[in-house]
Amino acid sequence: MQFSEEQGEGNLIDSYQPGNLVINGVTYQQSLVIDRSGFESWPVRLATEISGETLQLAFERKPDVIIIGTGEKQYFPPADIHLPMLQFGIGIEIMDSAAAARTYNVLVSEGRSVVAAIIV
Repeated sequence: MQFSEEQGEGNLIDSYQPGNLVINGVTYQQSLVIDRSGFESWPVRLATEISGETLQLAFERKPDVIIIGTGEKQYFPPADIHLPMLQFGIGIEIMDSAAAARTYNVLVSEGRSVVAAIIV
């Protein structure tokens, strides 16, 4: 899915397709944690692998919101992943990866402090 070109600072997602995530013109074929200032590989291949431990990479960036892209279909991980976020006032949104990529771009363009953890 190709997204319209956004004007803004930081890392924006150009497009998402199962198996491919394009950020700033470069294609990545692994799951990533991304925010305005950078991104790194996320060692999650399946939505069933999402846990408080695997979300630590996103949590450490101290965003206002964490968006979790669960792959081609929306999958709700165990409820206990919400507790650390709630304790520190971090919102959490769970959606399929295409929706997560679009939502991330919108929030970044609004200047929000957001991190996306996206399964490719």
